[in-house]
This record gives sequence, structure tokens and C-alpha cells, in this order.
Amino acid sequence: MLTNKSDLARPETAYQRMISMERNGVIDDLYSLILEHVEPGVYADMYKMLSLLLVAFEPLTVDDVDDILRHAAVHRAAKTLVQNLTSVLTEDGTTQLIRFRHPTFVEYLRRCSVLPGLEKRKDVPINLRDAHGQAASWCFKHLRSQTRGLKFNICQIESSFHLNREILDLETRISKFISRGLQYASTHWPFHLAETDKEWRATLKSELGSALQCPYILYWMEVLSLTGGVPRAIQGLRDITRHKDIEEHRNDIIEIRRLMTTFAVPIQDSAPQIYISALPFAPTASKLHIEGLKMYTGTLSVTHGLEEQYRRPPEVLRGHEDSVRGIAFSPDGSRIVSGSADNTIRLWDAETGRPIGDPLRGHEDSILAIAYSPDGSRIVSGSSDRMIRLWDADTGQPLGEPLQGHRNWVSSVAFSPDGLNIVSGSWDSTVRLWDVETGQPLGQPIRGHEEWVTCVAFSPNGSRIVSSSWDKTIRLWDVETCHPLGEPLRGHEHWVNTVAFSPDGLRLVSGSWDMTLRIWDAETGQQLGDPLIGHEDDINVVIFSPDGSRIISGSLDATIRVWDAETGKQVGSALRGHQDSVASLAFSPDASHFASGSSDATIRFWDANTAQSLGISQHGHQGPVHTVAFSRDGSQIASGSSDGTIKLWNATTGNPSGDSLRGHENGVKNVVFSPDGTIVVSSSADGTIRLWDVQTGHQLGTSFRGHHGSVNALAMSPDGSSIVSGSIDKTIRLWNSTTGQLLGGPLLGHQASVNAVAYSPDGSRVVSGSKDKTIRLWNATNGQSLGDPLRGHKEQINALAFSPDGSKIASGSQDATVRLWDATTGQPLGDPLLGHEASILAIAFSPYGSRIISGSADKTIRIWDGIDSQVLRGHQHAVNSVIYSPDGLYILSGSSDMTIRLWEAETCRAADLTLLDCESGFGDDILPPQSARSTSVSMDNWNGMLNSDTGHPLSELDIPAQPCDPLKNEKPQRILLRKLVPGFRKCYLTSDGWVKSAGKYLFWVPDDNRHGLQYFHRLTMPTYRDATTNEVFGLFSTHF
Repeated sequence: MLTNKSDLARPETAYQRMISMERNGVIDDLYSLILEHVEPGVYADMYKMLSLLLVAFEPLTVDDVDDILRHAAVHRAAKTLVQNLTSVLTEDGTTQLIRFRHPTFVEYLRRCSVLPGLEKRKDVPINLRDAHGQAASWCFKHLRSQTRGLKFNICQIESSFHLNREILDLETRISKFISRGLQYASTHWPFHLAETDKEWRATLKSELGSALQCPYILYWMEVLSLTGGVPRAIQGLRDITRHKDIEEHRNDIIEIRRLMTTFAVPIQDSAPQIYISALPFAPTASKLHIEGLKMYTGTLSVTHGLEEQYRRPPEVLRGHEDSVRGIAFSPDGSRIVSGSADNTIRLWDAETGRPIGDPLRGHEDSILAIAYSPDGSRIVSGSSDRMIRLWDADTGQPLGEPLQGHRNWVSSVAFSPDGLNIVSGSWDSTVRLWDVETGQPLGQPIRGHEEWVTCVAFSPNGSRIVSSSWDKTIRLWDVETCHPLGEPLRGHEHWVNTVAFSPDGLRLVSGSWDMTLRIWDAETGQQLGDPLIGHEDDINVVIFSPDGSRIISGSLDATIRVWDAETGKQVGSALRGHQDSVASLAFSPDASHFASGSSDATIRFWDANTAQSLGISQHGHQGPVHTVAFSRDGSQIASGSSDGTIKLWNATTGNPSGDSLRGHENGVKNVVFSPDGTIVVSSSADGTIRLWDVQTGHQLGTSFRGHHGSVNALAMSPDGSSIVSGSIDKTIRLWNSTTGQLLGGPLLGHQASVNAVAYSPDGSRVVSGSKDKTIRLWNATNGQSLGDPLRGHKEQINALAFSPDGSKIASGSQDATVRLWDATTGQPLGDPLLGHEASILAIAFSPYGSRIISGSADKTIRIWDGIDSQVLRGHQHAVNSVIYSPDGLYILSGSSDMTIRLWEAETCRAADLTLLDCESGFGDDILPPQSARSTSVSMDNWNGMLNSDTGHPLSELDIPAQPCDPLKNEKPQRILLRKLVPGFRKCYLTSDGWVKSAGKYLFWVPDDNRHGLQYFHRLTMPTYRDATTNEVFGLFSTHF
């Protein structure tokens, strides 16, 4: 057992005794005995080496340890120290890697680092902070080594046309050019610096500053790219920024992390793309962009479309296709995990709001609950497929087999504070405990509830479990015995959906279908104070803030409410933004903000102090956009939304014109401009019509009232003198637009809700469409019906339009067809137009009448030329409104995805659409439109690597502002770029952002700049907007 002679038992016997001991005290004595037999003169050096081995993030070689010890002014050889500790350390004869023989010795050393040495001797304690400092210092030495340190193109890659994984001898190059010490230093220096103490960080301030400077930070990224260390480095930089003693370098670290996060795809895929893609597309005011492009002047030059600063996270995260039922922050606050009824789990970067990797798939039904382990290494999920699954939080890979045992939906899961156990609650009315390592259940199911268990949680000290149930009770359980603690907590008058412990474990809060929250004494089970009342529907979720001072609740009423945990009083007004039930809530670890998940399939962020939305608003409206309109001169756009507001926009810039127009008490159904553009007319589900002054935004006069229900349809006569409206009350009404007086009685004839109305171009007729599947024509002067109803659609009529010459009527229906009618005879013209896959919600003629556009619940817009149509894709939800600009150059659309989009309306032949096969018949003479902006490319500084295959440099690449979408339904994989890069016959954009030619990777385009390459529209509104300052940050640019 020991290297010097001893009369103790044989090493094998002693070793087995050691690892079989259960009590820490006994095994500590045995390990202490081993260390006592080391020569006293080497104690200090031995502990330094053990400390370094203990903090190392991967095994070190003898040479590595020797190097670190010399760097720390310890002149004893590592091999000698290992030979003195062969009973607890082993050296691999082939790799020279030093390893601990058994984890119990590691645990012992960690205890020594907590307990300052063994009192019976003058020991040198294990000093982990100092060891991390020594390791960080050693790492910085390796990074800046003149011979084996960081350098440009460290692996001497000859071509940037190929991704790292395509370089056949990459591993050989890495072994040859990147020493093991440099690999270790590049991967782990941020973590060593984060884990050391403030004295060491002060000592290493200069080394840190040097490491963060350009170009060395770029060389560091090269090593990370080649060795797969980018994700870990991003996390390490975040860990450093948590320390207040690095303020001098904080901004640099944050900027470097943002660059690596934003450009993670090209940086991870190809080391040369650090210079070719990341630097050119970085924000123009960022230090790396400015300094990097000064050093590498021949790289890509992006002339238009760049942001000045990195954006803050959006206030809304979109990606799930169904209700977000569970969300959780990682313990370090860097990530968010969400589980959805779309059967997927998603990981998000909490700083940028960007998704991390692909969705995690494995569950066969809705994910109902999600949680992080206390150390952040695992994620647990519970599903209506009755399974519990564990996932690796870094890789997203499933860990082991699903945990099976529940006989109904798993509604709630939680980790114990020590991370060793999981508790689950199920609709089978039981609570279960599970061993995290083995996945096995611990004991029998915990029974006691008489209905579905809806929520479970551990107490902060891990000794108790609380559960809530649809039996209207809350129960507490002893973790060790699984026995109930006291009687059930009763008081709620309906099903209890949610329960949570306060951070100190002294209180509980619960939420119920009785629309109340209740606070309880966790020891006595007594209710504390009166119920908290404010929500207008069932309460789905409730949490305490990390400091216990606030309670946050989410409800089926689509609101979030903040409560004072001491007084039970509501703090401020309800938080609104979600369009459906709030299903999940989670606080960030630092308590600065919280996140909410909703049945509207979104995640939102809220400031915990101000209770306001966080981030940059991606949408001006906070609900589906039902209607859009152009002013007659095309200079302004109006939009109306289910959020009850009307917004005005500059049609050229996309900037909002003034504040929202507010007054309607329900969703806005329609907006139209007066012929002179000075007035906007709106109708609403509140049953009113209102006129607004475009200049002031003020309402003009009183609301027009007369309908008995939602005003679904609205139009203004061509001369602006009258207004026609259609309502859910089955009537049509004519109004004097100046006085608001009704022009005669209601127009009766439809047997159901009137969904659409329009004036003929000469103002003499009105056409109406109804839920009764008919279209009717009326005399606009006297309100008389003209002829018989037009019949042909199989479902309700949603949209109508007159042709500019008044000879035709176009109709769109829930039967997914467009029909044309002779406006004089009422006869159908030809067969229905087929192509949409869902209800048609909007329709319009082009100004010259040659084309028709339609918007549909299938998320697309179609441009019809006869029976043929072209498809415009981009909206994420139903297209509720479409209209041509007065000059016919643009198409305006509004959608339930809360955006307005402006599309260029020029003709696109099918052959000129998205390239699905890169060799499919595109000539070299396809030129970009005049509005396209150029990106200048010259890569000569990468030692000619970009032109090694062609002999031609890259230069002047023009990217079109509006490539069309394919007529096919499948998602395009590649989009042809209309002007070629000299030396490359065809260039195209892949779905993941790469610009390629003949299989060669030229450069990568970020999402925001890629936008216009993928879709046909020129402009998306509203602009990115700071939710607090209302400052506009710029348009969704579709070209560079």
C-alpha cells in the first residue's frame, strides 16, 4: 500500500477495506494514514499537486503536472510525487495520464479542502482556489507561448471552402500543431479563472486583458473551432462575468461571448469563417468588428444591413408549435429549457433568446413538466405519454431509458435539492420518488390523493414533498418514510392546480380553479390570511421569487399577476401580452426577471422589479393583425389587431407614425383610409365604428353605434361620403361618414353573420358575403337588394373584392377556394381557383385588375394569374389581410403571427424561383433587381485559400432583395443568388445560412440578414423596438 516498508496489511487487503468503509470518518483516517507515510519534506508539494489534479477538468499527464509545478515555482518532479502515492494515484504507462484510483479519495480531498487540514498534524490543506489560480496562470502561459501558443491559421488549412469535418486529416493536423497543453488551456482557462479567488484574478488581470485582445482572441476561437470547444468556452466566459472584480474586462468578455453565440454555427463548422463570416457580420460598433476588419482588410465587406450593437433578447421566444407547458432556467441562468404540447423540448440561450440546437425529441405525447437538476447537468421531463425522461443538459441526448411506472399522465416533476432523486406527480393520483442514477423507483407509489395529482415539489432542505390535487387538497409528505405529514390542507373550493414552497421552506402558496391563491404555514398547515383574489379564470401556475418577497401567478385568463408575499396584495396591474392561457412560470436564478410559457406557444420575459416586458419587442401589436390598409398615395399603412389597437406606419421606412390609436374595447376587425388619407376608419368586435385623425391620432367625434355585435366588415365609398358595415347581427348598414348618421334602415337578407363588404369602384353598388355561404349585391343609394344571391361556395364567405373596372367580383371562402363572378349577371366565371389548403381570409385585385391576391389560414399568400398561382411564404400563422399598394409594386399582409409584411409584387416565373437542385437550368445571365444591395467579397488575406480551387478571387456579390418561394409545398433547401461570384458559376443560400457554390462553402449569413434571401417580401414591420425606451433599432433587413 505504501512505497516505503511497513508492517501494515498487504496493499490489496487495505485497499478493499478502504473502499468498503461507509462512514466518512473511518475512510478519512485510512487515507490520512497513507498521506502520513509520505516523507514529511514533500508534504507541501504533494498537496499542491493533489490540489492541481483535483481541480483539473480532465486528466493531466506527468509532463503537464511538471510544467504547472515549475510554473508555480515548485521544483519537485511530478513522477516522484506520484510514486510516493501509488496506492491512491495511477499513471498510465502509455499516455502518462495521472488518475485517482477511486472516487472516495477525491471525496476525501474535497473534504480536506473544506476542513482546514487534520488537526493532529500541521497539514497543508487542499486549497482549491489557489490551485485554480495556478492552473489559470499556466493556461495563459500556454496561450501566449511564442513557439507552441496561439497563432493565425494554426493548423495550416489550405482552403476555407470546406468545413472542419470535411478536412480528412484534421485530427492529424490538430495533434501536430496544437499541443495537448494548448488544447487544455484553450478549453478550460475561463473556468479556472472563474473558480479562483479575487486575489488571483487581480494577479492575472494583465494576462486576462492580453488574452482578450484582437487578434489573440480570434486565434483562440480557431483552436476552439477545430477541437469542438466552442460551447464550453461560451459557458466559461459567462461564468467569469459573474464576478464583480473583473469590471475592467467585463464588456470585452460579454462582447466576445455574444460574437461566439451569434456566430456559433460558422465558428463551430469552420475555423476560417471566424474571419470570413463572424467579423464582417458583427455589429458595426463592436470592438471585434472594428479591430478585426482593420487587421483583415481583405475579408468579406458587408455594405448594408448591419446592426450597430448586439440586440437584447426579444421579449417573445417563438419556436414551439403548441402550448408551452413547462419552463425552467438553468442554475447558472445561462439557458432556458421549455417543454411543449408539440411533444418537443427546446433549449434557449437566455442572453440572446436564440434556440440552442435542435428540439429534443423522444416523448410520444405532450410534455407537461420540465426541470433542471441543481448542478445544471441534467434535465427531467414528464409527459402525457406516462413517461419520465432524463436528458444531458449540454448535449440534449437522452440519458438511459425512460422512467416508467405511472399509469396516467405525468403532470409534474422536480429534482431534490441534492440532485440525487426525482419526485413526480401523475394523473394516476400517485406521487413517486426515483433514483436519478439508476432510474429506479424508490419504494412504492405514495398514495393518499383521491384525484389527479397536478403538482409536486421538494422543500428547500429536501426533507419534505408537497403535492396538490384535483381532490381540492394539498398534502405534505416525509421524504424518508413517504408518510403523510399531518392532515391534508383544505380551503380551496375547486381543483388545486399548483403549489410551491417559499425559499425558506416556511410557507406554501397554492393556486386553484376557484380563481384564488392561498398561502399556508408549511409547518402547521394553517392558511395564512385571506385568499388572494384578482384572476378572472383558473390559476394554472404559481411560484415564489428567489428571495421569497413576491409571488407570481399565471392563469387561464391569459394574465400574470405579481403579489406581495407578506401582505397578499397585488403589486401593480395584471401583466398582459400572452394571447392564451399562461401555463408555466420560472424565475431567473439572480431574481432579476422571470419567464412565462403560454398556450399561445410563446415564451415571454418580464422584469421582476418593474413587472414590465423585457427585451426588444418584435411586434408592434400584441395580438393577431386582422387588417391592414394603404393610404391612397401609398405613403402610409394602417393596421388593426385583436389587441384593440390601431397603428400607423411609414410605408417607406416601416417606422411607426406616432402612438397606437386606442379606444376600441375589443379587437379591431377592419381599418380603411379615407380617399384623402387624413382619416382612418375602423370597426371592432366591440360593435362600434370609429374615425381617427391621422395627424393627431385622436378619435373624431363619437363612435358609430347601431349594430348588435361585432362589426366584422367595413368599407368606405370611393368618394369618402359614406361607409358600409357588416356585422355578426346578420345586417349591413350604411352610414354618413361625416355625421355618423345611418342612411336608412339595415340591409336585411343574409341568414347569418356578415363577414365581408365592398363598394364597387363607382360607388353605386355594395357587395356582401356571409356565413350563410351566399354573396349579395345591393344598391348603395337605397339599400335595395340587386338580384338573387350568388351561390357556389360550400362554406362561409370570408373575403370579397371588386375588380378595378367593376366588372368582376372575387370571393374567398372557408372552403379554401377563390371564385370569380360577373358583377352584372351574378354568374360564376370559370371554375374555382384551387391551391390554398385552408380557409381563405382575405382577397384583393391588383390596381390594373390583372391579378388577384389571397391570404389564407394555411399561412400563405397566393398571387393568381388566371388559374395559376405563385406562393409567398413567410408568415408563421394565418394571413388575415392582404392588399396591393396603389402603384401595384407591393403587397401588404397582416397575420395572426402579429407581424405586417410588405412584399415586392413583380412577376416571378416558376423557373426563376427557389433552386431545389443546384444544377437545374439557371443561366448565368440572371441579374438582381435594381433595389438589391451588394456585398463585396475579397478573401486574399486568408493566404489565398479561398481561390485555391478556381484561381479567381471572390468579389462583388449582389444578393436579390426578393427571391420568390417555390410553388411546391416542401421547404426550400437552397435559394439561388441571382448574380454570381466571379469564378463561381452558381451561388445559392442553404436553409442553414451558408452561401455555397458547387459544394464549396463561401460564407455564412446570419438570420437577420438572411431574411430577404429566403422570402419574397421587401420589408417586415413593425421594426425592432426597445420595450422601455421605445427606440427603433431598424427594419428586418432583407438585403445587405
